[in-house]
Amino acid sequence: MFEFKIALQFLLCEKRGTVSFLTLISLIGVCIGVAALIIVLSVMNGFTQELQNNLLNTSPHIHILKKDSSTFNASAQILKQLRDIPEIVGVSPSIEEEMILSTNHSSLGVVMKAIDPKTIDQVMDFSKSLEKISPLSQTQPTIKLLNSSQEIPKIIVGSEIARRLRIYDEEKIKLISPFETMGPAGGLPKTKQFEVVGSFRSGVLQVDSQYVFIHLAEGQKLINAPDRIEGLDIRLKDPFALKKFMGKIATFLDSFEIVDWKQKNENLFYAFQLEKIAMFIILSFAILIASFSILSTLFMMVTNKLKNISILQALGARPKQIQKIFTFQGLMIGGCGTVLGLVVGLIICFLIPNLPFLKLPDIYYSRTIPVSINFLSVIFIAMTGILLSYLVTILPSRRASKITPLEGIQFEK
Repeated sequence: MFEFKIALQFLLCEKRGTVSFLTLISLIGVCIGVAALIIVLSVMNGFTQELQNNLLNTSPHIHILKKDSSTFNASAQILKQLRDIPEIVGVSPSIEEEMILSTNHSSLGVVMKAIDPKTIDQVMDFSKSLEKISPLSQTQPTIKLLNSSQEIPKIIVGSEIARRLRIYDEEKIKLISPFETMGPAGGLPKTKQFEVVGSFRSGVLQVDSQYVFIHLAEGQKLINAPDRIEGLDIRLKDPFALKKFMGKIATFLDSFEIVDWKQKNENLFYAFQLEKIAMFIILSFAILIASFSILSTLFMMVTNKLKNISILQALGARPKQIQKIFTFQGLMIGGCGTVLGLVVGLIICFLIPNLPFLKLPDIYYSRTIPVSINFLSVIFIAMTGILLSYLVTILPSRRASKITPLEGIQFEK
């Protein structure tokens, strides 16, 4: 193409150093902006993906509970109907209530989750998430320790709760229930002592800093309802096929409230999405600033090429063709910078998890920086870089197309 060849000659055959230097600066600026966008968004995607995987592994995918405050009636028929659904991996009864955890030196509001040790591993990776509270502990905590037949029942606390309250193994703590029990002076909050046998580490701060786990029978005693359960936890084969699953259970669970893992963590994922959008907008300004360098470069090139433009017009080049020449120049600078930025950004993304000096502190659940490259985002970033590069070519290319042959020769020395 005639216009493309001329644009390439204008870029490569420039003898004056100013324009060539500005061209290089513009290209590097676009490259840095595109690479920074890819790296930052990939790291944020990595943290979001890691959080999502931890949530899916260490919490139920579906929680079924009564719409009102009445007792949940998990009849044998309902359990059989749920277990017959091929998408369901496991079903486990549970109770969740807000209570106060009290130690000898501090107290904290927690969510007490009473679980069935026989079925809890069917709906979440509970046993795999158990840890010793202290490295000096001699025994590894297991689900079997939550035995309600012992004199002092056992409790497993979230890892962040154990850290904040400085809880140690075999420490005696108390759960204070909002449900009343009758005492000599009237109604009193029900209090029960437990022995700490381990901690639960899910990798999700909201879970590890709020939840404590006890045996289902002990939870029923704390809420003064020996045979009561408040809901059913369900695990699905495909946690993303929620619509298909909801349609199957809606027919016989219309009087129950169904909360899936997306609804339960909606605010958390919304915050992550908002952060990614904000970072994209902020880092797009880096590409925009580099694009303005392309703008100034093209204006200087139009000034330096007045004679060449006049000669082309004298030879029959139309204004539209002159405009295309400088448009192609801006697109070549922006396109090369974008491609180079894509290559640099992707290479750095692949290197980040393997670089020994890029390790996270112990307060993070993962020691390496997680990276997840979304190729649709990469394509969108590339299109953004090229689009901005095109937009800044409009003014200088129009200015070049309006130059007359006489004007170019008149100002040429």
